[in-house]
Amino acid sequence: MNEIKKIKKAIKNDTRKKLSHLNQIDTIENIFKNLKTSFSKLDVENGEGLDYIIQRIQVRVLTDALTETVNSILLLLKEKLFNGSDPLARVALEHSINLLYLLSGKEHDRSKELIKNYIDSTLKNSERWYEYTLKGNDKESIKVSKQKVEYLQKIKNAYPNLYNGTCKKWPNAHDRFMKCGHESAYRTLFSMNSDSIHSLSEDVYNFSRIPSYPEELQLLIANNFKAINASLAVYHGIKSVYFYGLVIKEISTKLLNSIEEENKIVDLINSLVPLLDIHENDIDNNTDSI
Repeated sequence: MNEIKKIKKAIKNDTRKKLSHLNQIDTIENIFKNLKTSFSKLDVENGEGLDYIIQRIQVRVLTDALTETVNSILLLLKEKLFNGSDPLARVALEHSINLLYLLSGKEHDRSKELIKNYIDSTLKNSERWYEYTLKGNDKESIKVSKQKVEYLQKIKNAYPNLYNGTCKKWPNAHDRFMKCGHESAYRTLFSMNSDSIHSLSEDVYNFSRIPSYPEELQLLIANNFKAINASLAVYHGIKSVYFYGLVIKEISTKLLNSIEEENKIVDLINSLVPLLDIHENDIDNNTDSI
């Protein structure tokens, strides 16, 4: 009986600790708003460091999308909709890496790689769609898919400089992370968070184990699993804002922004480190240790 009491106490303490991480959300949001303000001051369209118009457009479109995605993550965290925020954290991370990869390349090569990747991948998928419609003999679908293929072939022909052997292939996700010096984030965040997008199999597995515990522990364990997920979602939110900051910093550097303004961005990024440390130094007292 005393052993059960100890276990109950341990679970309750860990649950309280994990839920206390929700108090970080307001701080994260405030840091994000300040980073967003810093980004609004950057002249992406006319800045000196981005003289390739296609690169400017790519940076603008991707960073605007990233800003909206991180903002959505924070809104979901505030509403405690953690199953919705986790998949977006993975999307935000990939947007961030794509931007860091684009901005750190030689001249404009990587901007060209991105265009080529769009043309090739979309053409390939459209050709498969067209082949599928032929099997079904749906005249309208055949017509539309054929038009899509022909349109993309015209686009491809309009960019001969992408197919003269000098433009490299857009790397896969792992290689993009690695080339940006963030392979650790790929291993610990991007790939590990893929379950939240594709199947939620880890959650299904964890909750399916609950009936195997003593009945008096089951509700406590269920609540602990929820608290662990909440804490992890907050951690992913912090990382999303952290990488957003790295992107804003890189754009600022590229645009030859003032040292004063750039230091503000660096200070905002660094202010997230103590929050990350709380999670990363936390000893995992989840139910696997029971």
